[in-house]
Amino acid sequence: MLKLLEDTSPGVHDMLLSACDVDRYRLLGCEEYHDNCADNLRMALTEINLEPPELPSPWNVFENVVVGEDGRLEIQPPPVKVGDFLVLLAEMDVMVVFSACPMDIVLTNGPDRTPRDVHCLIL
Repeated sequence: MLKLLEDTSPGVHDMLLSACDVDRYRLLGCEEYHDNCADNLRMALTEINLEPPELPSPWNVFENVVVGEDGRLEIQPPPVKVGDFLVLLAEMDVMVVFSACPMDIVLTNGPDRTPRDVHCLIL
């Protein structure tokens, strides 16, 4: 569906972890609602009258997930730098939902746990 034409990052992307959601934030100690990727997906698809999947399975671009010796998944800081990008070519009509992860508890967005701005350009 999508062909990766260019990746200026170190090429570290995750397809093992599910999208962050309210339950994950609850497990991490958040007692109040926290923005999350699963809700971002639901809101985007609902806005255009599409049925969102019950369990989204994202491509976590730039997310650095390492499988430990014990088989556990461990989130490490992403090895990307400002200005790194991907170029994707749609090989067919596709619906892509793009979310800048709001994770600010674990290392998804780096050692300072600060969500970053991202940009999407469609040509």
